[in-house]
Amino acid sequence: MSHWVVNVAGCKRRRRRLCIGLSVVWVSVAFVGCLSLERMAPPVDEGLIAVGGQQGFDSQVLVRGRDVYLNQCIACHSVEPIDRYSIEQWRETLPDMAQEAKLDRLQTDDLLAYLMTSHHFLRTASTD
Repeated sequence: MSHWVVNVAGCKRRRRRLCIGLSVVWVSVAFVGCLSLERMAPPVDEGLIAVGGQQGFDSQVLVRGRDVYLNQCIACHSVEPIDRYSIEQWRETLPDMAQEAKLDRLQTDDLLAYLMTSHHFLRTASTD
C-alpha cells in the first residue's frame, strides 16, 4: 500500500496543492472502499423486509428499489452510503436525479421506498 501514498514533501512548490488534493482524494476513496456494499446499500433480507413491512412496503418493492439504486443510479455517480443523507435530503434530491436518470414513476417510488427503509434500517442497526 505504501506505493500508493503521495509524497507531499517531494512535490515541487507549485504542485504541492495538487498533491495534497490527491492525497485527500486517495484517503477518501480508501475510506469509502472499506465500506461493504451491504453497509452502503443493504440487501433485501429478513431484517430489511421487516422494517419495510412496518412502513408499508413489501419485499418486491424493496428488491426493485435496490435494483434501481445499484444499476441506474451508478450510471451517473458512485454508490453513496444511504444513511449519509437524511430522508428529507433524499426526498429533496430524488426528483431531480430521477428525472436526469429518466426513471419512471414506479422506479422512482420503489427507489424512495428502498432508500427510506434502508435509511431507517441502517440508523437502527448502528444504535444497537
